[in-house]
Amino acid sequence: MADMTEGLQAKVARIEQTLDTLSESVDRRFAEVNKRFDEVDKRFDEVDKRFEDVDKRFEDVDKRFDDVSEHFVEQREYTEFAFERLRKEMLDGFTRIEGRMATKDGLARLERRLDSFEGKFDEFLRSQSRPRRRQRSRVPKKR
Repeated sequence: MADMTEGLQAKVARIEQTLDTLSESVDRRFAEVNKRFDEVDKRFDEVDKRFEDVDKRFEDVDKRFDDVSEHFVEQREYTEFAFERLRKEMLDGFTRIEGRMATKDGLARLERRLDSFEGKFDEFLRSQSRPRRRQRSRVPKKR
């Protein structure tokens, strides 16, 4: 029986050694898996950071578009304001001219002014078409 006990103890010792070896092997493999999961987590963190950067850039682009849209609205409002102001000034001016033209005196006055301008313009054209005389120098030439 002592032989059996010794044989049994040897078998238990081998089983313990095999279990320890397997346990160490499993622990190494789990350590490798954990290391790989850590690397994957790190990569996911990098991807998340890149997505955050992209989101920030899109927010900047959206803000710029909002700014441009705001400027277009401002420009449109100013253009409408300026157009209405110019339209009013032109209508007021046309109304004044129509009022002056409605009377015969106003029309006659305008005709006189145009005739006067036409006469002055004809005189100017005639003066431009005449050849100019060369003026003699009054300083005697040196010999």
